[in-house]
Amino acid sequence: MMRLAPDGKIYMSSTNGTRYLHVINEPNMQGTDCNFVQRQVTLPTYNAFTLPNFPYFNLFDAEGSPCDTLGITAPPPYEAVLPPPPSCAASVMLLPNPTSGQTTVLLPKCSEGTATLYNLAGQWLREVRLIGGEAGTLLDMGGYPPGIYFLNVRGSDLGTQTLRVSVVR
Repeated sequence: MMRLAPDGKIYMSSTNGTRYLHVINEPNMQGTDCNFVQRQVTLPTYNAFTLPNFPYFNLFDAEGSPCDTLGITAPPPYEAVLPPPPSCAASVMLLPNPTSGQTTVLLPKCSEGTATLYNLAGQWLREVRLIGGEAGTLLDMGGYPPGIYFLNVRGSDLGTQTLRVSVVR
């Protein structure tokens, strides 16, 4: 087993019982420059097939992410870079959801596309053309039994998104 530790080194165990861990001290270097040392760490007891758990705590804020609020900036070259989201991706909505009859698929004005409805077993049920804007596109769910359905929304500005539709009676 091999595992990258928080100190940037890679620690290795052997498949037989031994009291040592082997270490790659500079894993980003090629060949012998990686500074591999066999039996570098002496363990207090015999060990086989296992390594200590090295949790990775160097989790830095991803630029532009609303979930990263700790204010921890990554040192170069480890800066996290998120791809820009599609321009209209975050605004697809279903209202009301859950529904007992009809629901409206709301897209932003800049979008249009298609939506394909599937049941929980993944069976195709229907396809609907969607238009953007405040009026949205009405989706009649009244003929379907109560349960969870998946609406796969596709469009050039939207990418592909899958929404859950709950039908209740």
